[in-house]
Amino acid sequence: MHHLIEANLVDELVKHVSAKLECKTPLHVASHPIGLDSRIADVMRLLDVDTSDVRLIGTLGMGGIGKTTLAKAVFNKIRSSFQGSCFLLDVRESSKTNDGVVDLQKQLLKELFNEGDPNIYNADGGINVIKKKIGRKKVLVVIDDVDSEKQL
Repeated sequence: MHHLIEANLVDELVKHVSAKLECKTPLHVASHPIGLDSRIADVMRLLDVDTSDVRLIGTLGMGGIGKTTLAKAVFNKIRSSFQGSCFLLDVRESSKTNDGVVDLQKQLLKELFNEGDPNIYNADGGINVIKKKIGRKKVLVVIDDVDSEKQL
């Protein structure tokens, strides 16, 4: 009986550590991005991740100047400082339909909390689930390619 309890404990520990490690795979960033380090430092100063305040930073500019690359690099650098993290790509395109918004909400919750498929059936219900789940947890959410406040 004692060995069975130990075996179950080891299984649970392996699952927990595996989930944490899987979640820490860095996002791909260009191999030799020129000038990225100084821009990362600028964003890091704005974020001040050691504070408990909510921070919202937007980057604006024409396509192809490296906004997403910068966001990915900062995300990779600071995600371990948070209880959960999520990088939502191509939000403008994905949010064109209600199903797309629900899929983004589900992705957000899955990545933040390493859980199975959340029970979200419409965007309004998803907002309530997200508020309840996040609560006062320290999370990092990067939302890429937003073109309207409604998407946020």
